Amino acid sequence: MIFQFRRTLNEILAELKRLECAGDMDEELMTPIRTILEIMEAVQEQQTNPKKEEKIPELQYEKMMHLTRLREMMKKESEGKANE
Repeated sequence: MIFQFRRTLNEILAELKRLECAGDMDEELMTPIRTILEIMEAVQEQQTNPKKEEKIPELQYEKMMHLTRLREMMKKESEGKANE
């Protein structure tokens, strides 16, 4: 899970580096960034309160699925560039 999390962070970083100005960033990129921040906050909270067991809410899970769509979009874009 940590490997997947790091890979997703690297993909988001690559997408952010591609942007030339903040106006180019759309909601499609912001959603996975917000989701990652929520996950990181939940992990930090769990580390400070290890007795408290939390489950990922369904809405947060659906947001995490957005990361998969972003990864697929970036993969298609990189494949398109490679085919040129």
